[in-house]
Amino acid sequence: MSPWKEIDFMQRARFRILLASLALLLVALPVTPYLGEATRVLLAVLYCLIFASATFAVSEGPRTATVMRSLFAIAVGIQLFHVFGESGFVLWLSRVCTVLFLLALVFLILRHVYKETRVNSETICAALTAYLLLGFIWANTYSLIDRIDPSAFDFPVSAEGGVLRTFSSETLLDELYFSFVTLTTLGYGEITPLSPTASMLVISEAIAGQFFLAVLIARLIGLQIAHKTSPRDDETPLGP
Repeated sequence: MSPWKEIDFMQRARFRILLASLALLLVALPVTPYLGEATRVLLAVLYCLIFASATFAVSEGPRTATVMRSLFAIAVGIQLFHVFGESGFVLWLSRVCTVLFLLALVFLILRHVYKETRVNSETICAALTAYLLLGFIWANTYSLIDRIDPSAFDFPVSAEGGVLRTFSSETLLDELYFSFVTLTTLGYGEITPLSPTASMLVISEAIAGQFFLAVLIARLIGLQIAHKTSPRDDETPLGP
């Protein structure tokens, strides 16, 4: 395959590539507690891969490309700096930059979906990616809230008094678990928000998850119906 054909294929499959990057991270996260010191490097590589594929996916115009590349450079720089440093401030800054990057990314993905005139595999992958990214946005936000106010959440404890879950991990495993449980309104209830800020964040995520599914699915179904009922492109249009 020539380089130009490879670029054209990547352009046509850009949201599939981004979705695959997110899926790779979700698959890798459960095994990170067993990797020891290699965890930080692996997560940095996976997040940089997601940032790169996301920047490529949504950089459709010069202004958008400039903004996303700037956020990409900042986010990647902090991720790489965090690999070699132990500073809690760097981790906090990494969470903030990740949230800002993902917010811009979700906005641009949804704008792309709503500009489409027909449903195809790329449109569906873009919608799925945006939904998964909502979980990552709130997970990073929960981590920030927990660092600002350690009493914002109540965690389950074992019979011996040990904490079974915590938001202090670099892997975001428990934050992602709680975020997706909230986003999908499963609500297992072992992690409880205590502070008003945490409670409102949980409520906002549950509402966003339901609105996202209701509105976006209605949009995709509407596009599909409109495409099925519209005249075919090869038909000769009727005269005035």
